Amino acid sequence: MSTPARRRLMRDFKKLQNDPPIGVTGAPCDNDIMKWNAIIFGPDDTAWEGGTFKLTMQFSEEYPNKPPVVKFVSRLFHPNVYADGGICLDILQSNWSPIYDITAVLTSIQSLLCDPNPNSPANSEAARLFQENRREYNKRVQAVIRELRMQMAVDMLNMIFASFFALPLRRGHDQLRTVAARLCSMKLGGPRIVFRRRTIGCSGLSRDGGRRKASVFSVSTYGSA
Repeated sequence: MSTPARRRLMRDFKKLQNDPPIGVTGAPCDNDIMKWNAIIFGPDDTAWEGGTFKLTMQFSEEYPNKPPVVKFVSRLFHPNVYADGGICLDILQSNWSPIYDITAVLTSIQSLLCDPNPNSPANSEAARLFQENRREYNKRVQAVIRELRMQMAVDMLNMIFASFFALPLRRGHDQLRTVAARLCSMKLGGPRIVFRRRTIGCSGLSRDGGRRKASVFSVSTYGSA
């Protein structure tokens, strides 16, 4: 079904692909052009450097006359980001204009990271620290970024283990022990990564006639650096 809103979103998507802005990206979810996933990277040489922040964008059939509903999926410590990920930004509210496209929305949010408006706070504690103790504010921002980076690493490793490491107990253990040793001692500036293995029964019999077993691996974190 082709509508003005969907045609406009397709044009926005082609613009993002053909002329990608620095530090932001986005794409429709599966086959639903009205719902997007987006990523904003923290600008270099700022407290937000190294951060990768996920967002969702929900459009209505009134787009571009009505702004999208944009929320952070990633947790942020920011004066203009609500606890539920909602964003207090004028162009997403009263100052919206049909001339804005998805690129403009994402780059504006990226700029908001480093240039918040503490006079219109969504997070009063972040706004207070930003105004009264910038050093402590930056520490809180960087602590959240470390947690996000660690969780991304853990999620990725768990995906790898789930896909490839449900192995019979005697297969590849030397390699896996090496991986385990590295993971157990790994630090990424945040919590320590923990490698765990548990043994489960599998259907079928092993060569010696016993029940086959396999190792299932998972990764989690604990403590702080």
